Amino acid sequence: MHICKNVNVGTRRTSIRLEEEMWTAVDELCTREGMTIHELCSLIDKFRGANSLTAALRVFLVMYYRLAATEAGHISAGHGISVGGHGADRWRPLIAQVFQN
Repeated sequence: MHICKNVNVGTRRTSIRLEEEMWTAVDELCTREGMTIHELCSLIDKFRGANSLTAALRVFLVMYYRLAATEAGHISAGHGISVGGHGADRWRPLIAQVFQN
């Protein structure tokens, strides 16, 4: 089943329609990284190129969980509790790498 949620991306409001499991993954990621869904989507939006925000969010989720499948993955990716600290600044390189044109 798909669920539609409204998010604020920068100064605009938009909606994203994802499977329930994907929303659970988004919620877990945001909790772990100390971000809101709005911060995550705004950051992804800056690097998504021609991809839809929904597609870009799905790709980011897959890449995040692939890189973070283990604590060693978290450390090498530069995120997670093991690394310490939270914030969007350290996400820019990863998002830029995921959505390179």
